[in-house]
Amino acid sequence: MPGKRKSIRLPDFDYSTAGAYYVTICAHHRECIFGEINENIVGADLRVRPKNELNEMGKMVEKWWNELRVKFTNVILDEYIIMPNHLHGILIIRDNGNTNAFGKWTGLNGQHLERQGGHTERQGGHTERQGGHTER
Repeated sequence: MPGKRKSIRLPDFDYSTAGAYYVTICAHHRECIFGEINENIVGADLRVRPKNELNEMGKMVEKWWNELRVKFTNVILDEYIIMPNHLHGILIIRDNGNTNAFGKWTGLNGQHLERQGGHTERQGGHTERQGGHTER
């Protein structure tokens, strides 16, 4: 097993508490399995702009991100973006006694993506989760 990653978490902070969290979730080996960037899009001001186009796996990640608020009523989702090999998002967890929503979601989502992985193998991707993905 390769060297263990150093945690970027604050040592004395309780990440199960309510609050706003900026999260980044990366694809295994940062492979571009969620879509691609098309750089040939012309905006209203006639400037060329990149456009992120999600594939089947990217749309599945988007679906699961948006289902957080359904599965966990104490979760508010703010801005997010899914890039070809990662997701950035702001997750707000309100205190109602079920504050570990994000840890539960990453586990559920990872399991779901692993089950659905056969649908994306033709795109060269696979869905193994990175060790320590919840940094416990």
